[in-house]
Amino acid sequence: MLIKAPLARTIGLPDPRFFITWDDLVYGWLAAQQTPVVYVNAFVIKKVRVQRQVDLGLRHLNDSSDLSRRYVMRNRGHVAQYLRAHGKFNRFGFGAGTALTYLKELVRLVVVERTLKGAGLLWQGWRESRAILADTGWKPMPQLPSPGDGYPGSGSERD
Repeated sequence: MLIKAPLARTIGLPDPRFFITWDDLVYGWLAAQQTPVVYVNAFVIKKVRVQRQVDLGLRHLNDSSDLSRRYVMRNRGHVAQYLRAHGKFNRFGFGAGTALTYLKELVRLVVVERTLKGAGLLWQGWRESRAILADTGWKPMPQLPSPGDGYPGSGSERD
């Protein structure tokens, strides 16, 4: 993602509370709330690890890792908090999306990886997302200081 420095100062840095997944989506969404964005629908990353996958017609599912499975569910709590902070949270819609994400990951386990090993971490991630949702002290990433406001190296960098 390429963004101009003033936009990064406005939306802050990517949130380090995200791990493995959803961070790029939320950061792009935050940018899109401030300015029009250009999306290039092309793959520029080539995975070097051979992955098992199943084609389901409308989409395909690759194999995954237990770590990824846990955090795809856990980080939905942070996604919900960002939506809340921007007045875009719909409890019913988000709950349905979370249930569908959980089911998709179970299908991935059974159909692609032919196991249920990892379902416990999926459930753990869901529980962790509920705790994040219940955190009344949760705050989005803050804006960055503007040049001249004590920002390291202020005044000499170009946007």
